[in-house]
Amino acid sequence: MKKITLMFLMLGFSSFLSAQCLTATNGQYPDTTYTAATCDGSTLNEITTLAFADEYSLVNVTAGETYQFSSSNAGDVITIADEAGTTTLAYGENAYVLWLSDVDGVVRFYTHKDNACSGDGFVFRTRGIVCGTPPSCFPAGNITVSNLTTNTATVTWIASISAPAGGYDYIFTEDSTAPDASTSPTGSVSDATFSVDFSSLVESTHYYFWVRSNCGGGDLSTWRGKDFTTLAPPPVNDDISGALELVLDLGTECGPNQVIGVTNDASTESSEVAPSCAYNPTPGNGDVWYYIVAPAPTINISISNVVGTNGSPLYTVSNALYSGTSGNLTEVGVCDNAAVKTFTGLTVGETYYLRMWDYSNDGVGTWDLCGYYLDCEMPVAEYTVVSDCANGEQFTIDVNITEMGTATSLTIADDQGSAPQVANGTGTFTFGPFPNATPVIFTIANDQNSVCTITSPEQVQVACPPANDSCDTALAVTSFPYTNSQDASGATNNDGFINTCAANGMNDGVWYTFVGDGGDITINLNPTAWDPQLGIYTGTCGALTCVGTVDNGFSAGDPETYTITGSLVGTTYYVNAGYYSGFTNDAEGVMDIEITSTALGIDNAAFGSFAAFPNPVKNILKLSNNQEISNVAVLNMLGQQIMVKSINANIGEVDMSNLASGTYFVKVTAENQFKTIKVVKQ
Repeated sequence: MKKITLMFLMLGFSSFLSAQCLTATNGQYPDTTYTAATCDGSTLNEITTLAFADEYSLVNVTAGETYQFSSSNAGDVITIADEAGTTTLAYGENAYVLWLSDVDGVVRFYTHKDNACSGDGFVFRTRGIVCGTPPSCFPAGNITVSNLTTNTATVTWIASISAPAGGYDYIFTEDSTAPDASTSPTGSVSDATFSVDFSSLVESTHYYFWVRSNCGGGDLSTWRGKDFTTLAPPPVNDDISGALELVLDLGTECGPNQVIGVTNDASTESSEVAPSCAYNPTPGNGDVWYYIVAPAPTINISISNVVGTNGSPLYTVSNALYSGTSGNLTEVGVCDNAAVKTFTGLTVGETYYLRMWDYSNDGVGTWDLCGYYLDCEMPVAEYTVVSDCANGEQFTIDVNITEMGTATSLTIADDQGSAPQVANGTGTFTFGPFPNATPVIFTIANDQNSVCTITSPEQVQVACPPANDSCDTALAVTSFPYTNSQDASGATNNDGFINTCAANGMNDGVWYTFVGDGGDITINLNPTAWDPQLGIYTGTCGALTCVGTVDNGFSAGDPETYTITGSLVGTTYYVNAGYYSGFTNDAEGVMDIEITSTALGIDNAAFGSFAAFPNPVKNILKLSNNQEISNVAVLNMLGQQIMVKSINANIGEVDMSNLASGTYFVKVTAENQFKTIKVVKQ
């Protein structure tokens, strides 16, 4: 029997002799069914280079055709199963299966880490297939490169199933031309050797490696190839000993000393103490160093334009600043991946070391680096928009200089053409008036050092504040139902956010007030193009008590509704309709508000002919109604019930002779509806 025929039979029975792995925790990949492009018995068709263990690919096969299934991970086991993944058709270990198909259609091609059907985390491997009549001399399996440095590399391949008597021939060259059967090898190894170590290579050089099986007697396999590039040398500032100087620019941004194109390509891990924030160096992807001679106690470091190279993702760059010397470094400030960082408390003239690396090893790339500082201290100012609506649709702005910095005089100017004002000390300076909706920006310049100049945020009054801008000027709701429409875009935040309801603060918006009538009072707010919140309170404007708040809307224009269940008769309620945030002061806008109560008015059918007399009353209050009155309750002005009486008739009386003189609420119930009236007791 020929050797190839015996081998074919042995491999054909392998699924019956070994374990079967039909699990796929990682599912199918890719999500399409693969068909081999070439069926010459020797060409490897790669299904995917991003395969996982514990996963499968779908492959089209033809009955009577021979297939070689392989994985680039030499220890993998391979299982071939029917399309449903229920029946094993072939199985092999050492990353190889040879199978003569007896089915037409689709099969599953599983890879697992071992015969325990294990996964392998996120380790990629290549799933490949050779179709066609197999050669008499099988080629080597998948080729990998390891131990890659600037001048060394190890090339390893998976053994040929032919166990070639003449070993393996290989070619190692910088020439990309693929060899053919007549090409002479540059070296050979025995059939028990599956790798070659190369040394004295040239850094950053692209090499090509081919290997073939030599089965003896002139029986040679096809060549299998792999190419790679030796590593570049580490950058000169790979370690602290080679740190490059970073000269800082005077000012508030990058200047002529900015370093363009800093790279971590081929950098290595430093022997210095690891930084306190995420640091996970790998060969060729470590850290780089710069040193700074501090020109001022406070400096800024900026990292920008982060770009990955050669297809490597690089998103952010971490950095840490150190004082001390090599082997005895101490972190200064915060270690993180912020794009711009400020370091304070430095000693002028002392040398500090800046270490940079890719955050969480995203990859290799380049970035721009700069540092800057000030040789003066900035002034500090506060800005207040002051409504001047009594004199027209306009406003003024108070600029309050709270700190001069190192200046002895400051020039304050706006961008609206107002006359500049000079501050020789702290104090408030008024500019304007400006027409409503005019954005105003101020520049405050140090007259002795222009570097220390500050610019204000935009200051503006969009519109004059509405009449009910504050709790003290709340619109009084005297009857229900109540509706109001207004443009609240000019509402101010007055003395700040309303945080009466714990953990749910809001803007100080526009205000309404009403007195509880014992019914359920519902507030409906419908905004136009802004996101509101409703706050409901009792108490007084200077000492509010939270009743409740609601912010159920998720976007601008969503309505809000709040119901006071069983409002307290005689209790004053306040409603704040404002922008939802308790942290950001944003504008309110156009809105409609409706307030209704279940305590119905006299025109309701249950009280169609209601009467209560006399009022004021000395002793007996007489009641009459078109519907039966079930009961009557008397409450004081605090909403406390002091008397209740069942009537169960259309006419009744309430004896108030024992009550002290004053005003009371009388709550009348009929037909499960109720009405509250004020009665004066003489």
